[in-house]
Amino acid sequence: MNAKQTTPSAIGFLLALVIPALALSLTACKKPAGSEAPAAPPAAKEKNSREAKPVVTTESKAPASATSNPPTTALVFRNVRSWRRKVDFEDVLTDLGYKFDVRSSTEMAGTDLTPYGFIIIPGAQWQDDYYRHYAENAARFDRYVTNGGTLLLELNGAERDGIPLPRGVSMVSHGATDNVITLPDHPILTPLAGRPLHANYASHGYLEGVPKDAMVLVTELEEPKPTFIEYACGRGRVIAACQCFHDQDGSGRGPLMPTVISYAAEREWYSPKK
Repeated sequence: MNAKQTTPSAIGFLLALVIPALALSLTACKKPAGSEAPAAPPAAKEKNSREAKPVVTTESKAPASATSNPPTTALVFRNVRSWRRKVDFEDVLTDLGYKFDVRSSTEMAGTDLTPYGFIIIPGAQWQDDYYRHYAENAARFDRYVTNGGTLLLELNGAERDGIPLPRGVSMVSHGATDNVITLPDHPILTPLAGRPLHANYASHGYLEGVPKDAMVLVTELEEPKPTFIEYACGRGRVIAACQCFHDQDGSGRGPLMPTVISYAAEREWYSPKK
């Protein structure tokens, strides 16, 4: 009897415990839903971190890109200032923001050419053994170009020496007062807008042995002898002009110096329209 009497009370006691627990459990089931809402920011943070990764990656790639494609450094072989002109290659290189080194012709044999994007042979260096030194090291310059370098030659002053250029090109002494631009759209020549060149002399010679695949930018007026050419040699480039890149004589050739430097440095080679 006592057991029977205690059973209902025990059941009641158990129910008193179970019912509140069930109520609590039902209430607690809503918390995950409620907790999922606050959980969204971490998910958003994770998403933001994922979205941020390309930004970090992009920023980290910039130095690598800069390292793999360093700013072009030029090398100027010079013994004297050309024609005593106030503005020379070094001045324009500085104005354009390009790094450069200057060496004398006696250093042609021992200078490592590989770090340089392009080499400048300036005009009017006939006062000493400059062109002889160049001829003695012609094979070194040929290898430099073949391996991917750019050789820029301002040949006024070299006409008496007939220095050898890559692929067998050479200069013949021949003064011409008038030159004709044959590729007016070439980036080097665009400032001249196709105007003929007139000076005493417009060119001090012409180039022979010009490869068939070379671009002829300028010729003499009387005969179409090439006085300014561009051509490939191996993986490199040769830009050779029998003109001088200054305007001391009022010929209007002054703008050619910055354009030829920029063209050699940027290496976006021109292709004539067909």
